Amino acid sequence: MRALSLHRVRTAATIGTFTGWTDTLLYSYLRRLHQPRRAPGELLFRAVPIDVRDFRTPCVSALMEQEGISFIKHTRPEDGTQPLLAEFTGQSSQGMIDACFIDANHTYEGVSNDIKQA
Repeated sequence: MRALSLHRVRTAATIGTFTGWTDTLLYSYLRRLHQPRRAPGELLFRAVPIDVRDFRTPCVSALMEQEGISFIKHTRPEDGTQPLLAEFTGQSSQGMIDACFIDANHTYEGVSNDIKQA
């Protein structure tokens, strides 16, 4: 978190969010650090965790909603869609994501596939 605090992160994503606790903590921290709210309900920071299944508890789901974190359940990565890119198009320069945490399949092949499918 300290290393990320040195960069101006406006858009962030996680591939393989599992229960979502880490994402909720990290994204809440980054938003408060770099992108405070300008008006009620307006968030300048955008974070999206993605996973093939939703393992979040009701508590984490509520915290994510409160913090403006949009969870994506993407169950068919083989269909060629790129949900993260679609989610960020128009949000940042050319649909780019400032920080991406890949924490799904912990093999080289798995991470490579996650990058291609994101």
